[in-house]
Amino acid sequence: MNENLIYKELTDLTRLPEIFSLTHDTFVESGLILPKKNGMLNLYPHLNKIKETAVIIAEFNGKIIATNSATIDGEKGLHTDVYFKSETDEYRKTHKNLGYSKKRY
Repeated sequence: MNENLIYKELTDLTRLPEIFSLTHDTFVESGLILPKKNGMLNLYPHLNKIKETAVIIAEFNGKIIATNSATIDGEKGLHTDVYFKSETDEYRKTHKNLGYSKKRY
């Protein structure tokens, strides 16, 4: 294993802009969006800094090269509420625990 590659939970939230930049570049490279002037894409800002969300990063030589975040359903909801609110609410009625994960690299 390469000693320069580290996997860990992100605890320094001042590094979130690095993730927003990575998300932007990934979406641009995939053809999902056109480049933005600021080079940032923050998909679910309401979920970034809450206790229900954990952000895991892969870091190479101090640079974030990949990330995956996981959120447990709570007061702020889930990313699926943005696109599928009624379906997510229906699922909530029959399931005690909900969560989601998203990755970028």
